[in-house]
Order: sequence, then C-alpha cells, then structure tokens
Amino acid sequence: MANSSSRKIWRSSFFVVLLAALAALCAPAARAQTPTLVTGTIVGTDGVPWTGAQLTGVLIYAGGGGSPRLTPCTNNTSGCPIQQQVPPTTLGPGGTIQGLSLYPNANILPAASTYTFTVTTNGVPPPLGTGPQTCTDAGVTIAGATQTLTITGCPALSNIVGTGVGNGASPLVGWYLGPNCPTANTGQCYNTPANGQTDITCNWNAIAAVVNCPDGPFTAGDLTTPAKLLWGCASFNPSQAYSATTGLCGSILTATHVTITAVNSSTQVAISAIPTNACAANCAIYWGTPDDTGATAFEAAYDAALSCPRVTLQGGYYTFTTFHFNSQPTACGKLPSILNPSAATEGYTDFASALFFEGRGPGATVWWLPPDFPESGTCNFTPSGGTVPTCFAVPGGAHYKEFSIQGGTGGGPSGVDVIDSDMGTLEYFNCFGVFMNNGAARGGVLVSHWSQMFWINVEACGANGFEIDATTGAAANTFYAKCIRCASENAQQSGIGGADFLGDGGSTWICQDCIAEGGYESSGGCFVYGWRNITNLTLLHPTFYALNNPCQLDGIANSTTLYLDGLTSTGNTCPQNFYVLDNRATGGKYYVRNSQLNACLAGNSYVDQAGVTLIDQGGNSGFGTGGGATANGSIVGELNSGGATTVTAAKLVLSAGWGSTAAWTALSGGDSPIQGTITNSGTGQGASPTITYTFPTPLIVSPYTCTATQIGGTNPTGTFTTSALSKTGATFTFSLTPTASDTEIVNVSCVAP
Repeated sequence: MANSSSRKIWRSSFFVVLLAALAALCAPAARAQTPTLVTGTIVGTDGVPWTGAQLTGVLIYAGGGGSPRLTPCTNNTSGCPIQQQVPPTTLGPGGTIQGLSLYPNANILPAASTYTFTVTTNGVPPPLGTGPQTCTDAGVTIAGATQTLTITGCPALSNIVGTGVGNGASPLVGWYLGPNCPTANTGQCYNTPANGQTDITCNWNAIAAVVNCPDGPFTAGDLTTPAKLLWGCASFNPSQAYSATTGLCGSILTATHVTITAVNSSTQVAISAIPTNACAANCAIYWGTPDDTGATAFEAAYDAALSCPRVTLQGGYYTFTTFHFNSQPTACGKLPSILNPSAATEGYTDFASALFFEGRGPGATVWWLPPDFPESGTCNFTPSGGTVPTCFAVPGGAHYKEFSIQGGTGGGPSGVDVIDSDMGTLEYFNCFGVFMNNGAARGGVLVSHWSQMFWINVEACGANGFEIDATTGAAANTFYAKCIRCASENAQQSGIGGADFLGDGGSTWICQDCIAEGGYESSGGCFVYGWRNITNLTLLHPTFYALNNPCQLDGIANSTTLYLDGLTSTGNTCPQNFYVLDNRATGGKYYVRNSQLNACLAGNSYVDQAGVTLIDQGGNSGFGTGGGATANGSIVGELNSGGATTVTAAKLVLSAGWGSTAAWTALSGGDSPIQGTITNSGTGQGASPTITYTFPTPLIVSPYTCTATQIGGTNPTGTFTTSALSKTGATFTFSLTPTASDTEIVNVSCVAP
C-alpha cells in the first residue's frame, strides 16, 4: 500500500511540473507582442461628434483559411492564435475612441493583413436630424505604440445647415458674430473686427488735426482699410449738464466721427479733421473699425435660419454707425406663441419665447455709437403698434441680454427713444451717454406693449430713463412693464427736462428695488413721473438718491393707484423740495408703507389734490420734514405711522402749575395712544395746569379728536379739556389743582382719519 501511494504522488508531481513547463514555453510568445493603443475622434461632415456611437472592427487577412496568429510564436502546439473580431467600443464625449488596444499588423500572420472599422449610431431623429447612420473605413494598418484612427466622410447627423464653428458655437442653433469667426463667414459664424478701444489720458487742440495720448495706446494696426473711426470728449462719464457746443461730456472733439489717417507714433495719431473744441488733459477717446457690414450680413443670415436661432455677439467693442438687430427671424415668427395671438391659437406666451440674443456681459460687449448716430437710415421702429419710434428694438417675444449701448454723448435724432423692449425681455443691459439733447423729452428704454426687465442701468440715456409708450383708447389697458433692480440717472439734464421713470400711458408700471438718482445734473433731480395716463404704479423698495438736486415722485393724471413700499432716501445734500411725494391730479389712491418721505427747507414731503386718498399702511416717516405735508384729499390710517417714534418728556411740556420740579416718568407709546405718570414735585402748584403735547411724528392732517384722561395716581381724579388741536399736537388743561408730591397717571388718545 505504501508503494502504491508513493507512485500516485510521484505521477501527480510529474504532471504538475510538465504543465508548468509547457506554460513557460507558451508565455514568452504571448508576452513578446505589445498591443497598440488606438485613439481618435469620429465627427460627421456637419461637425457634430458621434458621441455614444458603437465602433466595431474585423481583421482582414490573406490565405482564405485558418485563423490569424501572432509572430514570432514559440508555442508550436497552439500557434498563438488571436481573435479576428475587434471588441465593440462605445465612443466617449466628443466622439472620442476610448479603451481600444489592437496588435500591430506587422506581428500578425498571414502577412499583409488589415483592419476594417465600422461606426454605427442612432443619430438625431428627423426633422432636426438625419436618423441612424453608419460609417466605414477599410484597409487600416495598425502600427507603433499608439495610433490615431481617422475616419473621414462620416454622414451628417443634423439637418440644420451650417457647421457652427468658432468659439464654442453650438452646431444646431448657435449663431456668432465676432473676430474669432473665419473671415469667410463659415456656417453660422460671421466675422467682424469688433476691435474698438478707449483711452482716457488724451488731449487735443483746435489747431492741429492730431490726437495725443501719453500712455501710448496706438499701433501700426490702427491704420486700416476701411479707416478706423474716432471720436472723443472730456469724459465718457455723463456727469454734467448737456451743452449744445460741448456735448454732454464737455469739450467734444467734433459733432461727428473722424477717421485715423496716420499713426505718427504710439502716442499720436493724425485724424481727418481739426477738432472743434480743445481738451487739455485726461480726455476720453474711442476708436475702432466699423462693424456695420458684418452685422448686416449676420442679421440677414440668422433671419433666414430654419429654426429660431440663439444669437451671440462674441466680440468686445462693436462700432456701429447705424442700427442693427431689430428684426424677428422668420422661424421665430412662426412659433405658435408669437404669430397671430388670437383665440384660435393653441396658446400665447407674452415673454421671451422667440429670438434669444446675448452678448458676453454689459461691460464686455458694448455697442459704441458716434455722436451723430445714426449716420444713415432713419430710427423709426415701432413694433406691435407702438407710437414712439426707437433706433433699437427687442422684437416681440425675444430675449435680449448681457450687452451695453455707449454713445459719443451726442444729441441723437429728435423725438426718438434708444431701445424698445416690446412684449419681450431685456436684462443685464446698460445704456450710457446716448440721445441726450434730442429735441423732445423721449426715453432711453421704452416699453411699447408688455415687457420684463431685469438689472438695467441707464445714465444720460435719453431724456427719460424708462418710459411706457403713450397711447389712448382701449389699447391703453394692455401696456404693462415690470422692472427689477433697474437704475436711472437721467432726469432734468440742463435744458432738457425729463424723468428717471415715466409712465406715459398704459395700465401698470411695477418697479422692484429700483433706483432713481439725482446725481450730478446741474438742475432738476431724480424725478419719478410715476404716472401720466397710467392706471397702476407699484414701487417696491425703491431708492431715491440725490447729490446736488431734489428728487420727486410726481404724478399729473387722474384715477391712479400707487403702491409705495419701502422707499429709501439718501443723498449728500438737502436741497429744497428734496424727496417729495406730489400728486397734482384729482382722484386716485396711494397705498404707502415703510417709506421715508423726507423734504428739506421749504419743500413739502407730501402734496395732493382734492379727490386723492392716502392710505397710510404704517412704518412711514418724514411727513413733517421740510415744509411739511399738504393734504387736500382724504387720509385713511393716519396714525398707523404715528407710533413709529416713541414719545419723550420733551414732547409733553408741563406748565408751572404742576410744581416747580414736576416731571414725567414711565412714558410709553408714540403719537397715540400714549401714557405716563406726572409727579407733582417742588413748589408753586396752582389751578388749571396744562400739558402742551407735540406729536413725536407730525401728522398730515389734524386728528378729529385728542383726549387726555387721568386713569390713576394718588392725586384726586380730575378731567382735561383739549385746545389748540392741530396736525402737530394739542394742549390739555387739568380741572384741579395738583397736590404737592402726588401723582397723576395720564392717558392720551387721538382719533384721526
């Protein structure tokens, strides 16, 4: 038995050693070959990557029989065979080949073998896409440690014309205008210089046709064909009154643009005309190649797009001598929410359901306009039945955002607004130094139908900052504007007149967290002509800021409803008529709460006319400041704000009859009701002492009644008689002679509108 077991153990050990030896013979043959890492990107002829497609392949070899094998091979038994089929691979983001390794063809027998690769994808369903597609590349030889597989001629996946190249453009809906696009206007990417520059260190005189800039901004590239335009003035910051001779910015170079005719040095260029006005130092200029040609071609192209486009201005400073981008693309106009909004339409969307138009930000993308803009054409855009013409327009249902319009601070065409937001959305938009002396009190941002606006800043942009288009009849009830975080410093430029916010017809003006600024203008101030033929005005948390001149919330129409909540007033000076709520109309209701209505000097904090109703909802202050309040209409809830200031002893003056050192303690309340304790200390108590009460918060009109009542204390109980009742206070006379050292607990209550 022992010998038998030993023989079994010996045989088992022999076979283990034999198998190990055979494995050792085959292993070098397998390890002798190093696979090639295959990479690459599969993209269709339309530029759309085949992301998620399946890549398969097959090894094609000569001989017609047997299996492909590796060479050299040291395993005579197996022959070192390899698979003929390439394992399927899913393409990654951007159509990239990932995780694929194959043996080089030089190490494969039979010789002269090649690979054939096939890519398949489900594609994009029609009509936008072409559906499932297949792409094949045959006769590929793999070699080296790595190899990039290039498969050309794969079908397009999109039915949208254009490749969408340039600066991250979307191949399906992106349209781009800027210097990064090919000069041949490839696909949906259109080229224009957008090369404008500014400098604020310059100077010129009215003798020589040159401009000097000590910081050396000029290069040989500033002499171009077509020539670069140039204009300038003392400052592009519109911080002073407009002058017919010097413009808004002072010392305007010329009333029209000039061109650069020579680059004399990095600090000096020659220009095409002698400056009209001299500017000695630290003056501002703008220069750039006109972008009108590129913009015109670009707009015509996206207007004809097969689907409603998304438009991006990818450049920086665009130089425009005429207006652009006012049209609604044909494809956008065919949307159910835009075309024929009637009862027969499937549905109707008021805002932002059509063209999407954007820049790179209000500071990064700027449309610069010369002083005599427009130099060609007529600004007469009046979309959707509006009555006021504009130079630029947000078409019905469109969404415009992230850009600015900056002017050469010229006068602009008479009676024309800068930009109209018509039944659409305008956001993250700035307008500075445009159309300031245009012969009529027109606006910067006009609403001619409905509009949503967000985070807009206008300064010296039209005579009025924001304006609802004037209209009459039934159409007046369809005009509506909502503005969130909008700011205006426009009103009352010298010799112009105007308002920061003007409701000039329509039904509703809503402004939330808006700012009206008096700023630096030499006359006038931050007028908010809240309503003129407008039904509802809502101001939520507005701010009035005045530096040198007054602010005024002013209305001149009938039957207006005002909702004023959280007005904040601030400023460095306190001029006459500063912060005024003034209604010159008859009729209307004012709902006011948590607001500062502060006047200075002889100015009134509040003025109205007969028929107006002021509803004081509490938390208001300032009615008694300056010249006080004048109410010719009626008031509801006057005392709601009366308790805002706590009463003090200084407001309750005791006559000598209470005692030589008589005093108040335990005072509480404000205006009405109030309560406190009189201690009849000292000497000299006498008959019929008085309390002269001055309201801590002056009222707008006199209360109906004010009554003082002794409700406790150690002194015998007496009564009080009221006299001299007014909106500032009253006098109360006690019926008894106070007893020395005794006390009276007194309550004062008033009844007011």
